[in-house]
Amino acid sequence: MVLSQRDTAEAASMLLTGFPDIADILLSGNHSQHLRNTVYASYFGLPVDWETIDKQDKVLDGSKIPKPLVDLPSEVFDALTSAKGSPLMANNIRGTPPTFIVTAEFDPYRDDGVFYAQRLQASRVSVKLVNYRSYHGFLNVEYEGPLKSEEGARAFRDVITFLKDVMTQEDEDES
Repeated sequence: MVLSQRDTAEAASMLLTGFPDIADILLSGNHSQHLRNTVYASYFGLPVDWETIDKQDKVLDGSKIPKPLVDLPSEVFDALTSAKGSPLMANNIRGTPPTFIVTAEFDPYRDDGVFYAQRLQASRVSVKLVNYRSYHGFLNVEYEGPLKSEEGARAFRDVITFLKDVMTQEDEDES
């Protein structure tokens, strides 16, 4: 079963908040807007003006987190900044093992993968990012009948090659 972008966004909204309410934010093409002027903006390469913004009582890594510019219910903001919804939102990513990130050109979450790769690189984590011309979940359906695609086959081969390379490197490091 292939989900449409709307179905994918509604499923993510349900996972994060228990309601489909934030699907439109996720589909807006820039669902990071709600994170402007928060500590999370730095995860997206956006500036954070710590001196001119209002501060919240919530603390992250010893720093107060400023209020977002977009007025969101606290439950929604908490869901959107949860590592449960995206590893990009994790407070600490140091120690993450070598990582292969698969993104799809027509996936509403593509940019999250790009930003996560940038965060990993900034933390000196070995990361490989490959964007495929496909849709969300394309790799999962690689062996399901008419949904097979050359992009899915290529992505599957790339993942296997990456895992083999990491395992080979670990074996060499132990020697």
